Amino acid sequence: MKQTSEIRKKRNIIPFIIIVIFTISILGIIFNHFNTQRIMRDGLRTTAIVTNVESRNIIVDVGVNRSEQRTRHYTTFEYHVDGQTIAVVRTTETPGSNAAPRLRVGDVVEIYYDAQNPRNFVFADSSGNFSIVGIIFIGILSFVIFKIIRSLNRTKNRGNENPLQEASNG
Repeated sequence: MKQTSEIRKKRNIIPFIIIVIFTISILGIIFNHFNTQRIMRDGLRTTAIVTNVESRNIIVDVGVNRSEQRTRHYTTFEYHVDGQTIAVVRTTETPGSNAAPRLRVGDVVEIYYDAQNPRNFVFADSSGNFSIVGIIFIGILSFVIFKIIRSLNRTKNRGNENPLQEASNG
């Protein structure tokens, strides 16, 4: 009887952990979106120059016993704020090995930077990128969590029938 109770407790904790992870993910997406919008609204516009691009091949786990090769690009942007040069490295990934980076050394991009923290910047053309990706991510994650919780509830309901109890009653 004690084992059954412990198994039920473990089954009950899994949906809780999933919901916590889901909530943290949603809050991160929302924070990122509002931070981007705030910088675009209140930030100062300037141009940044790509001064360095380093690319490295990496292997990413994409499922059980499945991995995928990607190229990670470390792009350095430099821009000037109040006579100081600010250099910020951003990371992006592209599918495939040795994939070409989106930006090359010497490219000039328009950015908005945060006046209180000039190292914090967003691209001037990134107005809706986070919200679309975020909405798609939230939709997929919601569906997956719903399916997991539903299957756990079905398993839990089947587990309520205690074969030991039935054998002792019979």
